[in-house]
Amino acid sequence: MKKEVFFSITIGILLGLGVMGIIWVKKQGGFQNLSLKNLLQNSSSDQSSIQENQSLSPTLIEKNNDSSIKLSILEPTNESVVSKEKITVKGETAPLSTVVIIWEEGEDILVADEQGIFETQVTLVGGPNQIEITAYDDKDNEKSESLLITYSTAKF
Repeated sequence: MKKEVFFSITIGILLGLGVMGIIWVKKQGGFQNLSLKNLLQNSSSDQSSIQENQSLSPTLIEKNNDSSIKLSILEPTNESVVSKEKITVKGETAPLSTVVIIWEEGEDILVADEQGIFETQVTLVGGPNQIEITAYDDKDNEKSESLLITYSTAKF
């Protein structure tokens, strides 16, 4: 029993780190821009431009994530109560965008089709379940939506 718990935790941590690594690489512009030389050059050029113009505000330096990328969740409806353990999360975003879906017991990374439609199965735990859906387009714009879905076996 202890071995299974240990392996489950280890696998969960490794999967989480893998997802974060993929997201980080995507934000850095892919593997071609990840060489140590490029990272150091980008870092030093950013610092020199900041030092040249001390009047820059932090909001001008930060990446603008309030982009035109759309994200709409088609199903399920936010704050709904369901009686099935497995549900389908379906939505629409920019065509061929990367979509990351994280929920209580797992995560999924998928790519929207040419029309921007994505879909995956999510297994819920009893009670309230927070589902975070984030879409990333090829210009590193992102948009997030949260769902609160309650799984209940009670008869109403």
